[in-house]
Amino acid sequence: MRKNNIALIFFVTGVFLSLASSKITGNFISDSFDFKFSYFSYGGIIFILLSYLIFMSRQKLDAIVIPRGGGEWDSKEEMYSQDEERTKKALRRKRRLNEKGYFVVSGLKKEGEETPEGQSKSIERYLTNHGVSSEKIIIEGKSHDTLENVLYTLKKIKEKEIKEHGKTQKPIRVAFVSYPEHLKRFEDFENQAVKDGFFEKGDFEFYKIRTFPEWEKRKEQRRNEKGYEGSPLRKLSHKLKLLTMGRYKLN
Repeated sequence: MRKNNIALIFFVTGVFLSLASSKITGNFISDSFDFKFSYFSYGGIIFILLSYLIFMSRQKLDAIVIPRGGGEWDSKEEMYSQDEERTKKALRRKRRLNEKGYFVVSGLKKEGEETPEGQSKSIERYLTNHGVSSEKIIIEGKSHDTLENVLYTLKKIKEKEIKEHGKTQKPIRVAFVSYPEHLKRFEDFENQAVKDGFFEKGDFEFYKIRTFPEWEKRKEQRRNEKGYEGSPLRKLSHKLKLLTMGRYKLN
């Protein structure tokens, strides 16, 4: 179970136990609220404190991954709308990186009509233009799709850790940036990669940084994203990739 889920369960349990130890009399707003210390109240306080400690422990990340996307072309920024949204959100979460943390741009290095330098380079340029040192940016550069985003990116991150420390510093805390339905596929692939033996259990902790468009575009984009993720072909493709992941050779 992910740490944020555990923390949420602890917090709700703490609130429930605290309320169970209280006695509300008279008018709730204007009269009395009688809180009596008991095993329930002490237990509630402990659970709330534990939830706070867990939430705090997950604040620092080792890497934030920005997977290449699509969408509309922004001629001003010279990048696609999804790339821009994900990069902006990654920058807003920069404070969650630890002292040695870095960004990973994931996606095939490929020239296109609008992006002669490639999408990965346009994302890298946006990061450097907004104050990120080039030493803090890694380009994965090989992946064609979401599955490969996960496999090739985690492999590159693990290799970096081994090169720098001689071994994997477990767990490596990695956050992927995208819209919620897409992140669910990232998580499915990460879980399956562990089951198939690509990575050891405990090598990574998976985190999600969710993107949302501007308010006036949100409904339309969310509808399109859900439609895409919910289509029968999309679901079938996702299941087939999970089942056939073993064909990849990362070593």
